[in-house]
Amino acid sequence: MPAGLGLRAFLQQMPCRQNCACSCFGKRFGGVYMKRHLKRIIIGAIILAVFALVYLFTDGFKRKNDAAAKDFTAVSLVRVVDGDTIVVALEDEEIKVRFIGVDAPESVHSDESENTPEGELAAEYLKSIVRAGDTLYLQYDEERIDVYGRTLAYVWMEDKVDITNEADAVKYMLNAIMVKAGFAKAAEYPPNTRYQNVFRGLED
Repeated sequence: MPAGLGLRAFLQQMPCRQNCACSCFGKRFGGVYMKRHLKRIIIGAIILAVFALVYLFTDGFKRKNDAAAKDFTAVSLVRVVDGDTIVVALEDEEIKVRFIGVDAPESVHSDESENTPEGELAAEYLKSIVRAGDTLYLQYDEERIDVYGRTLAYVWMEDKVDITNEADAVKYMLNAIMVKAGFAKAAEYPPNTRYQNVFRGLED
């Protein structure tokens, strides 16, 4: 205790000094801690941001594909008409569906002279791929009905597909399958030209 300072006064000053010391120590310790761990904090924040971006991207891509899948209309095959036309059941109604973007030789034309053996082969090949009762999925383009009242569609055998993937189209879309097998040729009918490049490529 300093000379001339009463005991009471000395004791009263002690808490202040201790608090000041603790305050200074706390500031120094906190500053050192922040400097040491700032790099880790920044790296952690970057990692979290990357994971967030990846999640948003993949989730958005999934939603996009899911939305695209909703464009499909599920139908039941009633019968094959020829190499590019079928009849399907949709909500208790039978509708004739013409494949978009392809053309197969005639086999059931009202003018017998238009029918060909190649047309019969095309129809038989299509019958070997799909059968009555099979569930098919119609995908539409700009125009849905032609001048003959037929529904125009890309006809898929599966709905769990990536419609932007050419390999999926070649494997699961009847329009493309018929061209690839050589039983139909690509035929462009604007404005329904969504897969025209795919069909043309299958002829090369």
